[in-house]
Amino acid sequence: MKKPIYLYILVGLSLLLSLLGIYATLVPSTPKSAAAYEGAGIPEDVVKQLVDYTAKNSEFVQNPLNKILAILSLIVIIVALVFLIRKNIVYANLTYLAYLVISIIGIAYSYIGASSLLNVLDAQYRELVSGGLLISTVVMLVINLIFLGLVLYKFMKQQKELEKDELG
Repeated sequence: MKKPIYLYILVGLSLLLSLLGIYATLVPSTPKSAAAYEGAGIPEDVVKQLVDYTAKNSEFVQNPLNKILAILSLIVIIVALVFLIRKNIVYANLTYLAYLVISIIGIAYSYIGASSLLNVLDAQYRELVSGGLLISTVVMLVINLIFLGLVLYKFMKQQKELEKDELG
């Protein structure tokens, strides 16, 4: 069986993303204060909305469910990497598929949670932020579904090769 270069690349990228997710979830970030926006020419009411939104977003990112999802993602991707290093490609594929499912659940949860934070913004900014949120969610979802399709395709192909080798 050939080396699954695609899986090395996907697991490597996913490991980096998981590490960034762990950092964002476990390391408290300090939301910007109104003073950070001084001199930018932003109206005071908009500054208040931005400060409120970033504070609530920071709280949401560090809630217990986000922490659980980030830690679980990191554990699963490390397990996939271990299987890959040990050349157990079947388990590496299955574990990576589990990682992708967890990732898709995380994307959906993040979208729902971030959408609920939009109520601190007025209608104009809510629409703008909502559009950006939707676009980023769709892009992340499409990327994960492409990865899922690629891994499933390669996995099925590898299974057929294994069956052919066993019969022949």
